[in-house]
Amino acid sequence: MHGASCNDQQAMEDHGLSLKTLYEAFIGPRKAGYYLPIFERFDRDGSLLSWNWPAALITQLWMLRRGMFLWGLVLYPLFGFLATLLLVLPVAFMLGDDFESWADSFALVVTLVLVIVTGLLGNRIFHRHVRALIAKSGGLGLSDAGRKEWLARKGSNRTGFIIIAILLLAGVAGIIAGITIPAYADYLDRARVHEGLVAAEQVKAAYAGHLAETGEWPLSMAELGLAEESAAYGEAVSSITIGPELEIRITLRGGKVDGGSIVLIPSADADTEDGPIEWSCRTQTVPIRYVPAACR
Repeated sequence: MHGASCNDQQAMEDHGLSLKTLYEAFIGPRKAGYYLPIFERFDRDGSLLSWNWPAALITQLWMLRRGMFLWGLVLYPLFGFLATLLLVLPVAFMLGDDFESWADSFALVVTLVLVIVTGLLGNRIFHRHVRALIAKSGGLGLSDAGRKEWLARKGSNRTGFIIIAILLLAGVAGIIAGITIPAYADYLDRARVHEGLVAAEQVKAAYAGHLAETGEWPLSMAELGLAEESAAYGEAVSSITIGPELEIRITLRGGKVDGGSIVLIPSADADTEDGPIEWSCRTQTVPIRYVPAACR
C-alpha cells in the first residue's frame, strides 16, 4: 500500500514539481497552512480521519466552495437520503403508530450522524479530489507553470457559481419538501385513525361481553366499566362513546382528522348466544383518504 502511494506520488511529480507545490497551487496560500499538513499526513500514513468544522456544519456549501460539485449536488444529498432510509424507516416500521412521538428525535439522530461523518471524512474526500485533479493535470502536456496555473484556476474562487448552486438546491429542496411534507402529514393522519380503531377494540370486547352477560345492549361507556376519555386510548383519541343508536363513536384529535369521528355500528340482529357481533365501520366527518377501505 505504501509502495503504491509512493509510485502515485512519483507519477504526480514527474514534471519537476513537488506534490507540496501542486497542492499549494490548487489550495491557494490562504488555506495552505491548514490543508497541507493534513494532506501530507494522509499521504504519509494513509490516515482517513481528521476533523473539519465547515465540512461538518455547512457541508454542501463547503463542498461547492472546494470544487467538489458532484459531492455537493449529488452524492451528499444521496447519502443523506440513504441515511434516512437506513436509520429512520426501520425504526418507524418497528414502532408503528408510536413513531410520531419519536420522529423529531430520530431526525436529530440522522442529522448528528451526517454532521459527524462529514466532519471526520470531509478532509479525506477533499484530499482525494485534489489528488485526482493533480493526476489529471499531469496528463495534459502542460509546462510546470501551465500546470500550476491550471490547478490554481480549478481551485479559484467560485462565489458566483456557488450562489447559483445554492439557489438551485433551495429550489429542489422546496420541491421535495412540498411533496414529502404533505405525504408525511397524510401518513400521520392515517396513523391517528388507525390508533382510534385499535383503541376501540377493547370497547368492542367489553360491549360484546356485556351483551352476552346481560342480554341487553349497553347504553353508555359507564355500563361497560370504561371511561369516555382516557389516556389509555392514545394521544390521537379524544373520546370513545356509545351513541344513541348503540354505535361506538371514536372522536379523533390532531391533524386534519381533529374532531372527526369513526362510527362502529353493531349488527341489528346480533344474538347474545350465537357468534360474535358483526361490526360495520362508517364516517362522515373524516376525509375518506385517511380511513381504511372498510370504513368508506
